Amino acid sequence: MIKQTAVPLCALLMMLGVVLIPRDAVKPRMKVALSVWPGSEPLVLARDSGMLKGQTRVLEMPWASAVTRAFDDEVVDVAVMTLDAVCLLRAEGHRLRVLRVLDQSTGGDALIARQPISTLNELRGKRVGVDFQGTGMFLLINALEQAGMTLRDIETVPLIQPEIESLFAKGDIDAAVASEPWLSQVSTEGTSRLFDSKALKTPIYRLLVASEQAGGQFQPEIRALIKSMEVMTARLRSGGRFEGAGAVLQRQKVPLPQFISGLERWHALSTEENMALMAGEKPRLEELAREVAAQLLRHGLIPGPLPAETWIDLQFLQ
Repeated sequence: MIKQTAVPLCALLMMLGVVLIPRDAVKPRMKVALSVWPGSEPLVLARDSGMLKGQTRVLEMPWASAVTRAFDDEVVDVAVMTLDAVCLLRAEGHRLRVLRVLDQSTGGDALIARQPISTLNELRGKRVGVDFQGTGMFLLINALEQAGMTLRDIETVPLIQPEIESLFAKGDIDAAVASEPWLSQVSTEGTSRLFDSKALKTPIYRLLVASEQAGGQFQPEIRALIKSMEVMTARLRSGGRFEGAGAVLQRQKVPLPQFISGLERWHALSTEENMALMAGEKPRLEELAREVAAQLLRHGLIPGPLPAETWIDLQFLQ
């Protein structure tokens, strides 16, 4: 009799528990958004290996501007985005926290053109494809400024990264700003690299960013996330084939030798390098953000200057 009633009784109690426990008492999973970028692969590897367990959900999005929109719409709690995207959100009044500088682009973002165009000056009047809400706009205005031009001197064509190859093939654009892995895919003998992230005065940094609420609500999950990324970055940079390489290469759409050689186009920052950027009375990252914001404002890409507020969170570097 006990055996016959025990299982149904337990099931009933579990159902009542789900109904009666207040929704606020059930902690939600932390949602993390990232786009296709080689430096984001450690996070995906951490998820696939089970290191993040069940309290963190990693959402892969096809391009960087989709991540920015998801974070801005509060669909996700944490995101990987560039410093210029952070400046845009802050200028629009979004309160956020930068938790860590993940990497610096050292050639992984570039302005390329179809031949016979081989110099920046030859872009005058030409059609240049760029993701308006991605880091491409930041790189583009820097390239134009170097040549003494502005956005008014070219015809900008809005696109998303996966469209670059087909738009080149159809002749719809003369040049485009591309990021890895698409940069490797469209860089052929028929294209010229006119400007890349190595030439920038203010580097392209990709950051781990959290909403103001998430920094307090998901402290254990964020610490586990950062630790797992450190472990997987070391695995990724081991110099040979690594566990999980098949999935990485499928996402990046490159063979292993090309992926390994491409590691030189992004630099993963250590904790010590993060402290040098984020800590102190006048953090270097704050100074860089002001420089980026001033440039974006000069080209009409943000609505106003950055607000005076706390946005750098050092608790996860200690």
